[in-house]
Amino acid sequence: MHTLRSVPYPMMLIAFAAIAFTEAPKRLLAAAAVLALLQSAWFFVHFVRDGQRRMTAFQAGCKPATEVALAQRKHPIYLIGHLCSINSIWYGAPRGVSADHFVVYDPAGVAPPGSVVVTDYIPPAGARSLFAGGGFRTYIAP
Repeated sequence: MHTLRSVPYPMMLIAFAAIAFTEAPKRLLAAAAVLALLQSAWFFVHFVRDGQRRMTAFQAGCKPATEVALAQRKHPIYLIGHLCSINSIWYGAPRGVSADHFVVYDPAGVAPPGSVVVTDYIPPAGARSLFAGGGFRTYIAP
């Protein structure tokens, strides 16, 4: 998640590099362009080939899992797992949900029966699934 917030930094470096390239020799510019195209091609080949296996990259599934939990209008919402805890609190904040509406459990914790749980672990037997995607799950505890 923090990686996405630092996107402006490389963008600034690209802008400074563009300014520097205006004064560079043509041969250097041609070499840089060829290397950039090769790197782009390499990235897209690997992205298409391996992208579907990156289930929890950037914790993208946490937002819809948290939204489903918040839609249940049951508080507190139990967060089990290290990937979902701070992210669920983060996604609840713009909706006016304070951190007090969440209870962070360690992975060995068991939420009370009937409570809403967001996790990056497999739900226990008997749990009623509300959402599963991107490596995250929302369920009603058995």
